Amino acid sequence: REDAAPMTIREATDYPGNDVGRLKQATLLDCLVACSADAACKAFTFVTYRDECWLKNDTGSAEPRDGLVSGIK
Repeated sequence: REDAAPMTIREATDYPGNDVGRLKQATLLDCLVACSADAACKAFTFVTYRDECWLKNDTGSAEPRDGLVSGIK
């Protein structure tokens, strides 16, 4: 998509903490576009089983976690 910044997508990965926003009833694409549009957003974690997106201003340390997909600018 033209409105989405290039990101590295990591499946089964969480970046805990550094949350600056949350989207409920979201899709992975919603998450990617929301983070792309926000200059302060450096990464996101999408919780697949809750359709929930957490926008982050930093990545911190990656942790393996099933059911989560993260993206990093």
